[in-house]
Amino acid sequence: MERTPPRSIEVRAGESFLLELDSNPTTGFRWEAEFDPSLLRLLSSEFAPGGARPGGGGTQQFRFEAVDPGRGRLRFCYRSSWRPTVAREHEVSVTVRTPP
Repeated sequence: MERTPPRSIEVRAGESFLLELDSNPTTGFRWEAEFDPSLLRLLSSEFAPGGARPGGGGTQQFRFEAVDPGRGRLRFCYRSSWRPTVAREHEVSVTVRTPP
């Protein structure tokens, strides 16, 4: 089952959130995140297998923390180290609100 991550997200400064993208690192491809570090902080990036089969796909999970109020974009690129081109892309509009 293919996961479709959101196209936009709204969080409050200080909150953390998780985004998951379909991935299979055994193919040599993995997701890379591009973002404004004044808006977001990457807390972790991990692969979660989708089943018990070795070499099978799963999801790459990115956990971020919202740093300061503002708006920006979070761009994910699925690429391998031996190919200069991006195989897939996904963008998320991010709005960080002031905490209550």
